[in-house]
Amino acid sequence: MRIFRWTFAFIGLVRGRLWGAMLGYWLGLMVDMLLSQYFFRPKAKQRQHTVTHCSPTVTDDYQVLGISPNATNEEVRQAYRILALKHHPDRVANKGEVAKEKAERTFRQITEAKERIFKARGLK
Repeated sequence: MRIFRWTFAFIGLVRGRLWGAMLGYWLGLMVDMLLSQYFFRPKAKQRQHTVTHCSPTVTDDYQVLGISPNATNEEVRQAYRILALKHHPDRVANKGEVAKEKAERTFRQITEAKERIFKARGLK
């Protein structure tokens, strides 16, 4: 914040020439220091959270279901039903073991996401 030191320097220059400008600059410097000390402090840097485990959060669960966190309970249920039907292991049973295992993992992920959202919202 250098605005005050130059403002006071300009006022000092207009009123009293060079000595006024120097005095105004010094006065503005003091005002800038005081204001920056009490009002314009830089925000403390937030420590970055390092993830040491891989537990999904509720916001991740909303991404799994493809909905926003402010979705209604009916929208959560509907998104779950659509994804459960799409990724149910029985739908890909005839496509081989690899496809079935992938569908089981995805279906489990969708179901766990729905359960965590419902638990966070206090629903069954």
